[in-house]
Amino acid sequence: MTLFFLNSVLNKPNLPSHPSHSSRPSKLSKEVVVSNQAGIHLRVSRLLLNEANRFNSAVRLVKGSASADVKSMIETLSLGAAQGESLRVEVEGDDAKDAQDALDAVVALFRAKFNEEQE
Repeated sequence: MTLFFLNSVLNKPNLPSHPSHSSRPSKLSKEVVVSNQAGIHLRVSRLLLNEANRFNSAVRLVKGSASADVKSMIETLSLGAAQGESLRVEVEGDDAKDAQDALDAVVALFRAKFNEEQE
């Protein structure tokens, strides 16, 4: 009788049969354009690094076949992204909310032209 009860409880359709989706890494991406006149230089790289370090999620910039970890200033600078170039920001993390926040924060920096130019 006990075995029947355990079997019926374990096979209930409302019980999860696999780990929670929140434990799987989520990957998000968004296209951005480098719109500030000087492109991605040392100060901009530092701004991106500071924003990315607020999150556990991995943040990458992709330019063509090259990509850079935003948490590494050297990698970010090595992309050589100039004004007018399109990049893809990719964010991957265990927590979808943090990953979305990291993506939004980095995209906001691009849209604000890294606060380099007055409108």
